Amino acid sequence: MKTHRARLPRAFAALFTISMSCAVAGTAATDGTLESFPYAVPFELGDAEFAPGDNITIQQVRGTSDTITTGGTYCVEGTYTLSSKDEARLSFYTTTISPNPTPIGPEQRIWIKKGTGSFRLVQTMTEDGYLHVSFYPGHGGSDFNRSDFGGVYFGQGNRVLRNKGWSYLDQNGTGGSSEEPASASGPNQALLEYLGNPVEPPANMDAKYTKEGLINAIQLAARNAGITLKKDVIDDSEYPFLVGVVSSGSDFAKLKDQIKKLDGYEYNGSIGSDTCNAFNLVPWSAYPSGTSQRITHRVWLRQQMLFDKLSGQISNPTATDKKNVTITKAYWFFSSDRPQSIPEHWDAAQSQGDGHLLVHVNVSFDDLKEIYPHLGKKFVLSADGHGDIQAQAERGFWNSECYIRIPAGEYGKMEPGISYALKPLDQDANYRWVVGDNIRITKKAE
Repeated sequence: MKTHRARLPRAFAALFTISMSCAVAGTAATDGTLESFPYAVPFELGDAEFAPGDNITIQQVRGTSDTITTGGTYCVEGTYTLSSKDEARLSFYTTTISPNPTPIGPEQRIWIKKGTGSFRLVQTMTEDGYLHVSFYPGHGGSDFNRSDFGGVYFGQGNRVLRNKGWSYLDQNGTGGSSEEPASASGPNQALLEYLGNPVEPPANMDAKYTKEGLINAIQLAARNAGITLKKDVIDDSEYPFLVGVVSSGSDFAKLKDQIKKLDGYEYNGSIGSDTCNAFNLVPWSAYPSGTSQRITHRVWLRQQMLFDKLSGQISNPTATDKKNVTITKAYWFFSSDRPQSIPEHWDAAQSQGDGHLLVHVNVSFDDLKEIYPHLGKKFVLSADGHGDIQAQAERGFWNSECYIRIPAGEYGKMEPGISYALKPLDQDANYRWVVGDNIRITKKAE
């Protein structure tokens, strides 16, 4: 997360289309890799974003297990092209589910120069989350004190980050302005002197207040609130880093309630509207000595700038967009994936012998109230070489989580250990479920 003086970051978007891959594609593993990491790890590619001319290709993943899980150690090999900068650090990290900081091993990152080359990076997963290989500016210090400027996510099942909801922020800015440049003399001089210089991130900055730490905290608060944010971004142009979110309806009030429950963070208000807000979560106690006045003078103006930037990017969905409900995740009701806002002892989930699913959708609660009554309610779970399993959406939804019941007779037909694809039936011409090929559900052995 690189810091530049007196500049608010501007988003760049140079998305590359990345085809799905498997771990056995590409280059064969070296003898050392085979010995230390005996298992080929199947994987899927997720969200990817790069500066123009940059790219990262993951050719294979090997590990101490063929399943990506906490406690395992994994080796990722591939190639890179770096064109946007003279040098960078290529790093293999995890965007964690919890806000807990994670240790960094020496084999997780390498220095690279402009051009094309190959890489081999190793990480032990100490926390559950989403794996990614990313570029960081090559100017020394910790990666967590600077912004990554491009990368690719990968993993297995629901631990593939496919829609990260934020953009890498380009500190260099793009484009120009037809307005006359502001003068640094005359009346503006007094304002500049009042604001003072930007505050650099401290060398020993707590991981909770880094870009990834703040993103993890906001996403944890959103999950605990049972809401889905439309966008979350971090302004890391100077210290303290600021948070910007775009939400639906009354969701921000729910988010605030959960933010206030997070350890180590402090919410003291925001600048924004019902659906778009910018705020600071770094407590005064974390400010470097002698910087509190400067930070206080600058932070409210920075929040206003971030709000203006975010609110200018909000567009209303078209009627066609609002009629599609995309399922981004499917999981068992009685699992740790269920949001805290959904009670475990819900009466409909107590029926004997039935299977109970929840699916997360990319539609806000307010929009889902309009769309859900028109959606088809019948589903089928299918797997090659196995009989279809009938299921039914019923009982409505919580926020962005919809309930699907598998009747006892059908649930009994499901074979443990088999990965079933979820497919909607009886689709309406105007209101449709959209389910990705990666959405799978597996029954555990009882």
